[in-house]
Amino acid sequence: MGEWIEPEFSKGQIRKAGKYLAGESIDKDSEEYIDSIDILNNWRSAHSRPLQTFLVSLRKKASAYDDALVARRLKRRPSIIGKLKRYPNMKLDSMQDLGGCRAILRNVQNVRAVESAFLHSRHRHILKRHDDYIRSPKQSGYRGIHMVYDYQSDINDKWNGLRVEIQIRTELQHFWATAVETVGLFTGENLKSSIGKAEWLEFFKLMSCEIACTEQTPMVPGFDFSRAEIRDRLKALNEDINVVEKLNSYNASANYVNQQHEGKGYALIILNANSRQITVQSFRLSEVDDALGLYAQEEERYSDDMSVDVALVGLDKMRNLPKTYPNYYLNMHKFVSIVKKAVA
Repeated sequence: MGEWIEPEFSKGQIRKAGKYLAGESIDKDSEEYIDSIDILNNWRSAHSRPLQTFLVSLRKKASAYDDALVARRLKRRPSIIGKLKRYPNMKLDSMQDLGGCRAILRNVQNVRAVESAFLHSRHRHILKRHDDYIRSPKQSGYRGIHMVYDYQSDINDKWNGLRVEIQIRTELQHFWATAVETVGLFTGENLKSSIGKAEWLEFFKLMSCEIACTEQTPMVPGFDFSRAEIRDRLKALNEDINVVEKLNSYNASANYVNQQHEGKGYALIILNANSRQITVQSFRLSEVDDALGLYAQEEERYSDDMSVDVALVGLDKMRNLPKTYPNYYLNMHKFVSIVKKAVA
């Protein structure tokens, strides 16, 4: 295993860098921009060590209940900067989801079991936030369990206080969430943050309600309809904006350039929505430094191109990459099948 990256900058320096990068006037040739990017990259990369600890714990807990898909990721730079812009009071040094791990399970019962296992775990890490977006869905329709922990260790105290977000969701909730990201990429809108055309925002709220009917969970706030009413509204939307046709067009096959190994490790994914070119380069766990370095390099390369998405993710089995991150493979087949059933 390579050496884990340690935080190199003070909280004040990190906060200042975040404030600069979220500003309106940025000169990408300036020394301040270069320094700020270096600080952001180091701060984000430093979360890899605590993230690995929580990944191991999540994998163990999830496997006790389900053949779950478990993965980890470091938050993308555009997402970090976008979040800082949307929430002016947020500080980069205290952002809670720079590092995150996720478990995808078959049903709500298994999600609840893994959630409970974490909440009753005997460890030193400090639970800072617990959001139940299944019992109380977001206005966008998003569902899942989020828990944010402060990492604490007597042995690896250099990373103490860094925060990791754990997400637990069902397969249906995952199909919905990744479809939102895929459609947002093609429409050029941040649908994930409820920014975009009203028709698409309403469609995803209604589909969230459709899934809620299947899983017998609460509706999206303000959408307390019967299943028949939900499907009638979905049918009307489909007729107005040709939802199924558009989803199928976004779902078209893409060109792949794969450089993968089979075991545990990291995958650097570059998706060009215009050319539908997907490049995947994999790294073994021992190559974490190389993965993080190339991630930062490719993010900078495509920083001005909104049609290109760059992500670094980690998995136990690299062959599960298309199932765990279908949005990067332009794969919405399972979600589209649910939509077709609803509008039939």
